Amino acid sequence: MSIPQTTADVFRLGLSVGLFTPAEIIAWVDAEIVRVEEPPQELIALSLSVNSDPRDVWCLLRDLGGDHTPEPSKIVLGELSQRLRESTMTPMEVARAVDNLGDIPEDGHWPDFLANASPDEKPSVVRKLARHLAQFETHAAEWRMTLHHT
Repeated sequence: MSIPQTTADVFRLGLSVGLFTPAEIIAWVDAEIVRVEEPPQELIALSLSVNSDPRDVWCLLRDLGGDHTPEPSKIVLGELSQRLRESTMTPMEVARAVDNLGDIPEDGHWPDFLANASPDEKPSVVRKLARHLAQFETHAAEWRMTLHHT
C-alpha cells in the first residue's frame, strides 16, 4: 500500500495554499501507519517530518511520483468551497488560496475575485466565488471517502 497519487497531490496543493497544515497531513499519515500491517517507506518518511519545515513536507509529497492530473486541484477547490460555506475560512482567505493555487482545472474560469472589489461589492463577489467553488464539492466529498478506505 502506498499513498495514492491523488491524495499526495491534494495534500501538496492544499498545503501550498493554506488549506492543510503539516500537522493535519501527518495526523492522517500516522493514522494510516497504524491502520496498515506493513506501512510503506514514504508514509514513514512523512510521519517523521513532523518537525520539518512545511516546504520539506511539500517536497516529500511531490516526490511520491505518479501521474499528476487535474483532479487534485478540483478536490482542493471543493474543500475550499466547504470551508467557505462552513465559515472555517474567511472569504479573503479562500480568495487568496484560489489565487495561489495556480493549478486551476481547465474547465474552470477564475476571475480575480476580490482584488478590485469595493467594500460595497464584496458581498456579491463572495457569493460569486461561492457559486464557482460549489461545483467542485462532489470531488472533495468523494476524495474524503477514499481517505478512510485506501
